[in-house]
Amino acid sequence: LLRLYKHEKYIMAYENERVKIVLRSDATEHECLKAFLQADDFWRRYKERGGVRSERNRDLLEESYRYTKRNFQPFLHEAHAQGWVTTAVLLRPIGRRVAWGSMLKPHAKKSS
Repeated sequence: LLRLYKHEKYIMAYENERVKIVLRSDATEHECLKAFLQADDFWRRYKERGGVRSERNRDLLEESYRYTKRNFQPFLHEAHAQGWVTTAVLLRPIGRRVAWGSMLKPHAKKSS
């Protein structure tokens, strides 16, 4: 999953009949919205296939990720054109977040 999401600030997985999204600590409101757009597309595809599990549904994760990469910017544009505010996403703002990738690199210490 880390390879699939290496340029994102979220990771999505499907496990135990639940879609799970983990946000990186620096994820913005738009990145939260992008993750939920992917979750919605994943769930739609999952139901269309009759809810059949296959290796944690990696194929559906990849398909929904590609869909989201293609359609997120047009989705935002259309939402703005119709007057939606996308900068105040209330998706568990107090939820847990994690760090990975460049976020784990130690910061240079300041000398006093």
